[in-house]
Amino acid sequence: MRPDLSRSLAANLQQRIAQDPSRELPSINDLARENAVAYQTMWKAVQILIKKGFIVCPRGKKISVAPLLRPGTQESLTSAEEIACRIRNRVLSAQYRAGHALPKVSFFALEAQVGQTTVTRALRVLESEKLVHKRKARWFAGPPPAQRSILTRPDQAPVILVLFSDYADWSLSLRSSFVAKFLTPFFAETAGHGIRLIPAMREPYPHQALDIPAGITQVKSAIRSFKDRYLGCLALAQFPKKDRFENWLAPLCSLGKPIVYFDNTDTGEYLARSFLNAGKSYYRFHFDENAAVKLALSRLHVSGHRVIGIHGASLADWMERRLDRIVAHARELDPSLRIAVSGPAEAIWGELQESEISFVTSSVARKAGIELEKGDADRKDRERFCRLLSEETASLASLIRDEKPTAIMAMNDYMAREYFFWFKALGYEIPGDFSLVGFDNQSEAVLFPLSTIDFGFSRLGYLAVHALMGDLPIRADRQGNVPGPCEFIDRGSIGTV
Repeated sequence: MRPDLSRSLAANLQQRIAQDPSRELPSINDLARENAVAYQTMWKAVQILIKKGFIVCPRGKKISVAPLLRPGTQESLTSAEEIACRIRNRVLSAQYRAGHALPKVSFFALEAQVGQTTVTRALRVLESEKLVHKRKARWFAGPPPAQRSILTRPDQAPVILVLFSDYADWSLSLRSSFVAKFLTPFFAETAGHGIRLIPAMREPYPHQALDIPAGITQVKSAIRSFKDRYLGCLALAQFPKKDRFENWLAPLCSLGKPIVYFDNTDTGEYLARSFLNAGKSYYRFHFDENAAVKLALSRLHVSGHRVIGIHGASLADWMERRLDRIVAHARELDPSLRIAVSGPAEAIWGELQESEISFVTSSVARKAGIELEKGDADRKDRERFCRLLSEETASLASLIRDEKPTAIMAMNDYMAREYFFWFKALGYEIPGDFSLVGFDNQSEAVLFPLSTIDFGFSRLGYLAVHALMGDLPIRADRQGNVPGPCEFIDRGSIGTV
């Protein structure tokens, strides 16, 4: 056994715990199978985390996360502490959302195999931390709701500033189905708390008829006018460029109110609390592309796939970044794992339209004069269509023919949708002949269905509101980074080899 293998496994497991401490850990046997190592190797990795205080194994039972323990101790938790820890993690990771009723006490008692008195003792501890509260006979997540009148005048409501780069950025962000996964729960949560959202822009606004603060002078003036009603700022910006974006955030951080930067490209890691000279009020909420790639690769690897095809990586910069991470993490996961990349993709792949199902195959069918929807094309027409489809999409056809991958990793779910219909049109079955996985958990993945990676934007949108309100503690690293909890959504498009 390589001396650093256990440490590497421990580091990966520690990262997994940090991403979502509320999730139950698999058994050591399952972890060993998942990482393709011996039981003893995995056990050594677990022992490393036990010594650090990230994992407990009380009385020889199944391993579990122990976030209440300080690093370097091996003290076991009491039953009430374990239950409090479990509920705390679920509240702080947005599995139990503020204001929503918790499961009944009897549920937690059955789950932990303890008495209801023990559960009540755990809930009282969380109540003292303002993570849960009781109304009549039911327990609810989050602190008690603030007493406010439903007739509060707009000029008396609390305010959150939503900062965009410019008008084009505003329009793009609000129309993006990708960003909508974050903004939808953000809007819902602010509405539920009676919070007004005030848009602002870094660049001058072209339509001066609307009273929108633009430029740092107007934005700071607007904030001063809100006085105590100002809760903080949500910064939304597409592809921030160094030496410009921080010139905006640093002055806002100096006001002492929370700043949440939603980095939906995962490219703004240089913006840290130390870099901005900001205290603990600055947060960078972002999707964790490294974790997402690792999760997708590990599921394919566990299913026996050793040659994974990547197509269309040259279409955009973000695809190139994702490809680089896929290749790097595949090398770390298993040196025998091969990532086969296609040649330059044809222009037709860059013309995908979100509103049209099977854009590529439909376009080729129209060119061939075949109505595939009717299903009455004769054999010769079908053969002509398949031949034309292979010619028009030679980059993908040659990837399948020459590299012989057993799985295709699509760069997003829109691409996965196209591959799904491409394989079906040529007579292949998913996952019988090829496995397929995408990213984003878009509606396409539900309809067809396709296994995918969810970036956890919904939880981030919810948590962003509470970071700005300051009523729930937010788990962030020392530089304010809060990654979305990535989750593998299994919809049956990954088969075993």
